[in-house]
Amino acid sequence: MQVKAVQGLTRRTTAKRGAAWWSCALLALVLPAPAAGQVLLRWPVRGAPQPEVLLSGGAAALWNPAGLASFEGSRGQIWISHVDGPDATDLSGFAAAVTGAIPWLGRIGVAYQHLGVGEIPRTDESPIGSGVLDIGEDVLSASLARIVREGAAVGVAARYARAGHSGRVEDQLTLDGGVVLSSGVALAPRLAFMIAGFPGQPAWRGGLDVGTRERPGRSWTARVAYGAADRFDRAGIEHRISLGTTWWTQLHTAVGLMRTAEDGSWTGLWMLGADFPPYSIGVLGEQLPNDFGTAMYYRFAIELP
Repeated sequence: MQVKAVQGLTRRTTAKRGAAWWSCALLALVLPAPAAGQVLLRWPVRGAPQPEVLLSGGAAALWNPAGLASFEGSRGQIWISHVDGPDATDLSGFAAAVTGAIPWLGRIGVAYQHLGVGEIPRTDESPIGSGVLDIGEDVLSASLARIVREGAAVGVAARYARAGHSGRVEDQLTLDGGVVLSSGVALAPRLAFMIAGFPGQPAWRGGLDVGTRERPGRSWTARVAYGAADRFDRAGIEHRISLGTTWWTQLHTAVGLMRTAEDGSWTGLWMLGADFPPYSIGVLGEQLPNDFGTAMYYRFAIELP
C-alpha cells in the first residue's frame, strides 16, 4: 500500500472528527475507480529487506513466480506470514503459500493473502460520506516456474483479487511473468525481472544481487542487492538497496533502505531469522516514513520432504 494510503488511515486520538476526515479524504485516492479491476489496498507483504523480485521459496509465490524455480532446498515449502500494521492504523493481514515440484512440469505454487482495515469513522464532511468504513482485500494466486536452461528460470502467475469496502466489491484478474538469471562466476550474481498486474495496471520490478560464497573456515556469507520498481502509468521509480548476511548457515540478518516512488521519502527495513531444519522463522520490520511507525511481518516456514 502506498504511503499516501497509509496516511489515510486514522489515528485513534481525541480529535477523532478531524482525523476521520483526513482518513477518508486520503483513502479516496486509493478507492476503486469507476472502471472495474482496480484493487483497494496495495500494502506489500514483505518477505525480506531485499527487493521482492529476487525472493525465492514460498515468498516468490506472492511476487516473482520465477523465484520458485530458483529455490535451493527441498521439493516444496509451506510459508506463512502475519502482517501487523503500525499503531497509526488498524491494518492487519495474513499470507500463506504452498510450493512443490512436479518432475515433468516444474515448480508450482499456490498462495493466499488477506489484508484488512477495520472501522474507520467517517464524518458528514468526508468525501465518501458518513458512517464507518471497513476495507478488506483477498488475493489468490497460482504460479508455475521452470528452469529453461542452466542458470535461467521463467515463471508465470495468475492472481485473482477481491477488494471490498462498506458493501462494495471489486474483482480483478491479472497475470504476472518473471525471469531469474544466475551465474556461477565470482560473486554469484543473480538478475531478476518481472511484469505484474497485466492487463489492468501493469508494473515492472527488476533487481540484481551479488555475494560471497561459503568457504571452509569462514562462518559467514553476505549478499548485496539493488532493486527498482514502478507502474507503467506513473512517474517516479522506487529504489531499494539491501545487505543480507548468513552466519553458520543458520542465522540470518538483513537491512535495507527504500526510496518511495510517490514523494521520494525514505523507509528502512530490517530482518532477523533462523533455520532449524526443516523449520525456519523470521521477523521483519519496516519503518514507515513521515513518523507513521513500524509495520511488522512475522514469518514461519516448513520445508517439505
